[in-house]
Amino acid sequence: MKRFLLGLTALFCFCFFNFPNNNEGMPRIMKFFDENGIEYIGASLEYNISLKSKINLEDIQNKVLSQIKLKPIKVSKGNDTVIEFDGAQLRVSGKENGNEYLLSIFYSQALRDMNIIDNIRRSLSLKKHMQNRPSFYSLMEGKMNKKLSCEEKKELLFEIIKTLRVKQTNIIEEDRYISLIGYSMYFDDNLSLNGKIFNINIAIRDGSDDCTYILVGTPIITVEY
Repeated sequence: MKRFLLGLTALFCFCFFNFPNNNEGMPRIMKFFDENGIEYIGASLEYNISLKSKINLEDIQNKVLSQIKLKPIKVSKGNDTVIEFDGAQLRVSGKENGNEYLLSIFYSQALRDMNIIDNIRRSLSLKKHMQNRPSFYSLMEGKMNKKLSCEEKKELLFEIIKTLRVKQTNIIEEDRYISLIGYSMYFDDNLSLNGKIFNINIAIRDGSDDCTYILVGTPIITVEY
């Protein structure tokens, strides 16, 4: 019995320390960038939600600002409220659409602190106001100061796949870029494509400056590449 309990404890410890944690994704990408000579450009978070009624945008801004913990250097108010920081920007907007109120938050940073984006996500709990499930889109970007061949792009892509333990769903290869959609246990949010669940989109593309750009989006890249 003691041996059984010891074995069970050992198995639990192994699973606890080796099972992927969905908070590890972005730090693992950052580590991969550092280890492979990829210059970090920045990260962003896009949040969209349909609410049952109008909500006080000031409350939302304050909630997000409490997580950013940076001193604003400029605030512009119009249809959108844009708050600028040193190396980061926050944009909050809301509009009525019939019986719905559409809330949109966009945050981008050139900072290396990934916890800011994670903290913003966790702070936005609006379940009692929600008309439907909110959508979160995160993006990390990096670049290499050289133009990779098609084969080199493919090799780099598969190194990222290994790092994030991605199960491949779909891959597209063109002359100037390679793109993959798949599933990784390191990320929460997901979408469905032809009945298959995916939560990560990786693209490696040529730049007009003879550099190569690496984009890692969850669950999908929302910018043109």
